[in-house]
Amino acid sequence: MAEASQGKYDTPRFWNEITPDSTDANLPPAAWRHEATVNKQIQVYAQLHLLQQLMDSMPVCISYIDQNRCYQYANTTYQAWFGIRPEDIYGQPIEAVIGAEAYQRAKPNVDRALAGERVVYEAVMPYTAGHRYVQGTLVPDYNIDGAVQGYFALIQDLSDRKAAEIALQRKAEREHTLGQITQKIRQTLDLQSILATATEEVQGYLRVDRTLIFQFTSDHAGEIVQSTSQPTCPIAPDLRQWQADGLRQSCHRYYGQGTVKAIPDLGAEVEDFCMNRWIELMAAKSAIVVPVLQPQPDGAGNLWGLLIIQTCATCRQWELGEAELLEQVADQLAIAVQQADLLAQVQYQARRLSETNQALEQANQRLKDLSHRDELTQIANRRYFDTVLQREWKRMGRSRLPLSLIMLDVDYFKQFNDRHGHPAGDDCLVTVAQTSLQVINRATDVLARYGGEEFAVVLPQTDLAGAVILAEAIRTSIRNLNIVNFETPTETVYVTVSLGVACQIPSRDTSLQTLIAAADEALYRAKQAGRDRTVCGE
Repeated sequence: MAEASQGKYDTPRFWNEITPDSTDANLPPAAWRHEATVNKQIQVYAQLHLLQQLMDSMPVCISYIDQNRCYQYANTTYQAWFGIRPEDIYGQPIEAVIGAEAYQRAKPNVDRALAGERVVYEAVMPYTAGHRYVQGTLVPDYNIDGAVQGYFALIQDLSDRKAAEIALQRKAEREHTLGQITQKIRQTLDLQSILATATEEVQGYLRVDRTLIFQFTSDHAGEIVQSTSQPTCPIAPDLRQWQADGLRQSCHRYYGQGTVKAIPDLGAEVEDFCMNRWIELMAAKSAIVVPVLQPQPDGAGNLWGLLIIQTCATCRQWELGEAELLEQVADQLAIAVQQADLLAQVQYQARRLSETNQALEQANQRLKDLSHRDELTQIANRRYFDTVLQREWKRMGRSRLPLSLIMLDVDYFKQFNDRHGHPAGDDCLVTVAQTSLQVINRATDVLARYGGEEFAVVLPQTDLAGAVILAEAIRTSIRNLNIVNFETPTETVYVTVSLGVACQIPSRDTSLQTLIAAADEALYRAKQAGRDRTVCGE
């Protein structure tokens, strides 16, 4: 067994030195079965050999290092890690095996182990054969006097697990970034706000120098509609717009199918694509260009614009997950753009509908005004007079307030028409109406053409004395116009009016017709008394 061991390992393991070989006993081949001492020694050796095989088969570095910081044992995993046979490691100092940089990083833990402390740590170790994320366990070894004579080391490579943890963390960060953008899209329909959120979130997550959204404005031009940049990587004002022959057509050929372009080194890029020249002028080193495609009814995508990230200081080898994130962000932006377009269409239709409704309202108001307005004099007509008088009668009745009515008629109007003609007569009626309207100064008072040359004034909350004062003001204003009606051999007769005034407080014992009849009767008496005067009704 000793020969087999020596054939496999040129240098004996440290426990071989304390385990005598069976040949040293100088016994016949079967003697160990009968000699208890030899049998026990062989069994111990067999167990140690089995333990050695077990440790060699483990995918972790197991070693024993003495107090001089030199290897006294190393399993075969060291050969896979460092390309050195275990037997060549024996007696070598730690620094010679793992490298000076890694030793300086491991030295504080080695010092603690040789000081008698059990040490467990995790760290990225810059070994000569490459960086590894490891977990180390260092267990002190004591001699019979209780002094530390070395330590056992178990070094496990956690690089794959750490990479998986980092990948999960990055995935969670990507999902958070995408979630922030998606949430913003759901919270608002303001496209500029959504684009700003997208560039800020992408910039913060990917830690790039510049994030921008480029929108095509025509087949030959486009502009940056949103950007987030580091202070050291500004965008020149004259580069915020870009124009080139067939810009959009060439981009359609390149990005129209949803192709994502990741460029780790723009200086070494040999493939010519539509945005090359523009990005070169922006002094970018690396870039990822992702199309923003609006879905169309035929299933094709309309190239609305591009989502672009850039580095300015150094080149960057892009990861697959970074491009995937940008694709998902671009999909969300496409949804936001589509929502904005739909909103713009709805708002346009709403404006058109509002304008149409407003025009209809104005037309209805004009029709209403025409239905309430006398065509000749442009004051209220008989229909509106009846409506207002009835309404005010009820209102004054509820409030127990007086309602007055003035009826006025142009004196000798037939003679005016006979002398001056009907067109002049119409002008006279217009003048009488507008002059009377200027005397009335309350919004609740209504002047209406009652019929022919007869007019009426509705005066809510006005007693008889107040109505008489207003009637006299109307009469005087018209008399002072000095419009010649006709001439006699002895005098010139001017256009005048006669007025009848009545007032009532509406109640169950009175009626609207009584008020009208009283005002009309007063007008009749004014005519009979010589015209150009005001008479109060009973």
